[in-house]
Amino acid sequence: MVTETSMAAAERLGFDVVKQSQFPSSDHVPFHQAGIPAAMYIWLGGEGTPQDYTIERYYHTPQDTLEENVCVERLELSLELVGSAVFDLVRKPVPALEKSAVRNR
Repeated sequence: MVTETSMAAAERLGFDVVKQSQFPSSDHVPFHQAGIPAAMYIWLGGEGTPQDYTIERYYHTPQDTLEENVCVERLELSLELVGSAVFDLVRKPVPALEKSAVRNR
């Protein structure tokens, strides 16, 4: 559900840079293995598959610090995406809204 909600939020917000992939060795995998829905938000270049991608410059190195490896623009995009997805999950259904043009944005 986390992935589907995130992808729906990305589409609704017009974020065409958001893509879905599976990475079997990332930090979110133990959550999946424990049955806890999880998602990884990371900036990847290339095709976005484990076989062909480029990753953030200092990812998982000693230089992987807030000062060296956090891009404010990407952080804002991620927060907007997560906020939109969470809002969509927790808001109460409003029958009139479900039929409106606003819902389909």
